[in-house]
Amino acid sequence: MMLSSIHDMEDDVLDWFNDMGMGISSTMEDITSRIENPQTGRVKGCEVIHLGAELFLPMRSLKQKLDSGGLFFEEYIRELDSIVDQLDKVVYKNKKVMSNPNVRNYMKQLANTVILHLEAGPVLNAMFGILSQQH
Repeated sequence: MMLSSIHDMEDDVLDWFNDMGMGISSTMEDITSRIENPQTGRVKGCEVIHLGAELFLPMRSLKQKLDSGGLFFEEYIRELDSIVDQLDKVVYKNKKVMSNPNVRNYMKQLANTVILHLEAGPVLNAMFGILSQQH
């Protein structure tokens, strides 16, 4: 439903959505790569882990809006972009301890929450599919 408005949009708006979608996809790919291929080495002393608690409230809010069905696509993209940017910062802050399997597993769960729970993967794939048909 949210994506149905794409057919009636101006080219500059569609280009903006495409750019935002590409940016979000690229950032998620980079996040996944950093999680899957952590830098090696032991951390001396205490391991400080950034849990990303600041992500939970915006993710819950976006999920509720998605579930209600009253979300405009532009609002979804803006909120998703903000959440992905915050996730990127959390993963970056944890880069020194990412070799710890527990940290890596937790970061994978956070990334999967964005991709699956917030439907980022399916929505962006559908958007790219619609845009490719129009251009």
